[in-house]
Amino acid sequence: MELIISLKKQHKTVAEIANKLGRSYNSIRCFTHYYNLPPSRWTEKENEILRANYFHTPAKLLAKRLNRSLRSVYVQANKLGLRKNRIKYEL
Repeated sequence: MELIISLKKQHKTVAEIANKLGRSYNSIRCFTHYYNLPPSRWTEKENEILRANYFHTPAKLLAKRLNRSLRSVYVQANKLGLRKNRIKYEL
């Protein structure tokens, strides 16, 4: 328990903690939720990667590269004002 808390304080992601401890992503996520630990903050470097690649890279691939959940990529992109252009087809 103390190890998980110390890793969260070092701003490690849930995926990084799960990998380091050999636990599932969901077990660590549930633990952090149960003990009300804050989510890891996005670094400026991660934001730069997201800004540079969001429009032409699938969000699923970005999530994997950044070691973040797909939902967190969408939420952060929204916070940064990033929108993917949808192609409108006319019939």
